Amino acid sequence: MTDKSILVTQLQQSHSTGIESVNPDFERLQSTQASRLQEIQFIEDEKKRIQSKLEAIALGQQEQNNTIIHDNTSYKKQKNRRKKNRVKGEEPKRFITRSP
Repeated sequence: MTDKSILVTQLQQSHSTGIESVNPDFERLQSTQASRLQEIQFIEDEKKRIQSKLEAIALGQQEQNNTIIHDNTSYKKQKNRRKKNRVKGEEPKRFITRSP
């Protein structure tokens, strides 16, 4: 019975120490793993930051393109209106003169 209790205490001690007793470089490995996790987290944060910047740029570019398209279509509409109102063979009226 004493042999069993000794074995149980040894087993508990080895279980409580765990990996440290198996691998003496456990603390060094744990610190390198923690630093790698920090690097990965930093990289993920940078990705998110860059992605949000790209989305903002794309949104601004899209708004700019929309306004350009709108301005261009309104210009074309005015040009077509002038063409329709113009009598064939006549120059477009640029100045309106009033008689006294």
